[in-house]
Amino acid sequence: MAKEKKITKKVQRQLDLLSKYYEIDSENHLINIELHYEKASDLFEMDVVTKGTPKFKREILARISELLESVPENYKVDFSIKVDDYEGIKVDNILDSFKDQLEMFNFQIYRVKSGRMFTAVILTLVSVAILFVRQFLLNQQIIDDSILLTEMLDITAWVFLWEGVSTLFLRSDEYRDVSFRIIDHIKSFALLDKSNKEVAKMESEQIKKEWVNVSRREKTARKTLLIAGAISFATGVITVVNLIPEFFRDQSNYTTFLMSAIAQIVMSVVGIIGGIGACSLYCESGKFQKAVPVVSYIYLIVDILVVGVIGYAIFSEPTTVKEKIAALFAVIISLGASILYFVSYLMLRKAGKENGEEDVYKL
Repeated sequence: MAKEKKITKKVQRQLDLLSKYYEIDSENHLINIELHYEKASDLFEMDVVTKGTPKFKREILARISELLESVPENYKVDFSIKVDDYEGIKVDNILDSFKDQLEMFNFQIYRVKSGRMFTAVILTLVSVAILFVRQFLLNQQIIDDSILLTEMLDITAWVFLWEGVSTLFLRSDEYRDVSFRIIDHIKSFALLDKSNKEVAKMESEQIKKEWVNVSRREKTARKTLLIAGAISFATGVITVVNLIPEFFRDQSNYTTFLMSAIAQIVMSVVGIIGGIGACSLYCESGKFQKAVPVVSYIYLIVDILVVGVIGYAIFSEPTTVKEKIAALFAVIISLGASILYFVSYLMLRKAGKENGEEDVYKL
């Protein structure tokens, strides 16, 4: 038999306070919490016109979540709502409406989190773009470190980067707090009449029985594909912009330079298309998401071939060690992004197969 976890003084004091207001079953680690409403219509968003039973009030779900905040982590709650007059509304319809509203929250959580991830990536790309513009202007001797514009570009870039980080990690999620707290803490949800007789009950397992959740593998694959696509897009654009001035400079070996330039342009175009496709697939909109299966294979094959060509060009040119290291670092990032892109696509294929949606990610 598993040894019961010892209750700390803090948790015991918390239970002592809760016992003044609620019935507590210490043996089974259960707390009974009840809300009271005079009419069944008080449970619904009556201003929203629906085909049948009205939608369950979000304010009540938020109230339930607020009450659950005081419950210790190792305790569950038997939650009940007492209604004096059901006004002819079937109790099963009330339970279904409660369950449906929680599931709607679950979809909203996924959409909000996806939107935040996408926004964070875009803000980070903007930050990198500003820093690149700054460095490009310095390298072309258009500006220097002494002027105010350089400092302004630095500050702007860091502001965008901070916004990206705060968007992803520091903003609270109202829907997630409400939905997951209810799912994690409620053992059962019951409806009572005015005589405290139980007229309907639903266990926590029934609440999320029909939920269609995105698997952890698919969530991870979508995120890594978006990140790899963003890196690919950024490196593609940066490579093309850096390459343009080179065409107007004298080259010691123009044939080698031209071979390297063509290879870099090909790799950049594939990377840019791959980046747009990854963003489209992550947002589940746009025709470019259909390019992801094709690009993932082309991207990997082209990158491996092109890296060899560029590597030969880098080390055959009489450049400084610093320039060679910088070029090699750029090649490694590009190759790493292409591998991550390809692996993410394979993960999506596998997740799609498990969900019966293989055609969505099929080549």
